[in-house]
Amino acid sequence: MTKEFSTVGVFGKRDSLDYEPLRIIAELLIKSGRQVLLEKKPAEALSLGEGFTRDEIGKKSDLIIIYGGDGTFLGVSRRMAHYDVPFIGINAGRLGFVTDIPSDKMVEEFFRPIPPFSA
Repeated sequence: MTKEFSTVGVFGKRDSLDYEPLRIIAELLIKSGRQVLLEKKPAEALSLGEGFTRDEIGKKSDLIIIYGGDGTFLGVSRRMAHYDVPFIGINAGRLGFVTDIPSDKMVEEFFRPIPPFSA
């Protein structure tokens, strides 16, 4: 069974004012027909609505994308764990032990077409 991720929560580094990576992620998701939920500060900075609280994002999301280092990933995932939503981490830090995708490869790795399944 496959689950369609129609509503995606996107988080970035908590104190960062560099919203460009979040803009790229949001635009790609919106172009693919998904609703994007951002926290209030980045949503307003990117002119993508008023934004949501972390709890609202956790309740409404089918998938959560976390852009940041391992600390950001662990902090957000800890807060969102009780919503039983899958996470994808895009590494903007140095090491990336926990995050899945390096930031310089996020477009081609995360948004590449998935080949059809053959039995």
